[in-house]
Amino acid sequence: MKLGPRAAAHAQEYAQLLDDINAGVRLHYASDGTDADLDLLLGDQRYAHGLLRLAELGDLEATIELGDLISLLSQAHAAGDAALADAIWQAGVAAVGWGTNEQLESAKNLARAGNPDAAEALLAAAAAITEGSS
Repeated sequence: MKLGPRAAAHAQEYAQLLDDINAGVRLHYASDGTDADLDLLLGDQRYAHGLLRLAELGDLEATIELGDLISLLSQAHAAGDAALADAIWQAGVAAVGWGTNEQLESAKNLARAGNPDAAEALLAAAAAITEGSS
């Protein structure tokens, strides 16, 4: 996972917290069905662990971005839109590593509104953030 300049000073910590959040997502939405209730609880635990790591870093901006990431992922999965969920993840990782901008905030609003162009807008915003700061 490529992390940007916002995360550079604590790259290992940011990589781990994003792994925790990603594991939470997988447990919530890609359960193998053996015990869906337990997977949901374990997913919550991984979310909490990732957010705790972030709180320890004191990064309020990234905390806001991860809150958006988690809520938008929930919405995408509820709609059964895997492409949107993937775009949300990519945009969320970009926002944590590089920061946000108006383009990304607009794309997140499209996703919140259920706009069919949201996935494309999120991917474009993530690319603009990461390529613009390279």
